[in-house]
Amino acid sequence: MIKINFRGEEINKLKAKSLISKLGSGLISPNLNEQEQKVYKSLKKAIKYFNSLSEKQNLKNFEEKEYLIGTLKSRIKLAELEEKIKYCQENGHKEGSSSITSGQSRTQVYAHCTHCGMAYQRNLSTKEWIGFDKMMNTPMTI
Repeated sequence: MIKINFRGEEINKLKAKSLISKLGSGLISPNLNEQEQKVYKSLKKAIKYFNSLSEKQNLKNFEEKEYLIGTLKSRIKLAELEEKIKYCQENGHKEGSSSITSGQSRTQVYAHCTHCGMAYQRNLSTKEWIGFDKMMNTPMTI
């Protein structure tokens, strides 16, 4: 079960999404604590600076509500990713794309997991090793 740390309290994903919905509709106010106020003010200052450099002003009305919603959404995404990575580490990755590389130390498969998105490396299977050995020992003709 995904747990998200929000203001020192561990809440579940459903409660976090409910908070996002309530904040977005204005049913509850953000009421930022002291630490959140500091981060919000420095972020707003940075946005003003970047808007002054650009002709387009992308975030004119960046308010506390948007800051808190963004914070909650990013924490949900991180918790989901952490859960996927933990699952893959326990149960194995679902290989998407892969390549076999051989170097001074050893021959390995470098692959990308379609489930968690991580890049990982593993040893060759017997079938892969036979194919790799055959390819490396096949003479080339021009």
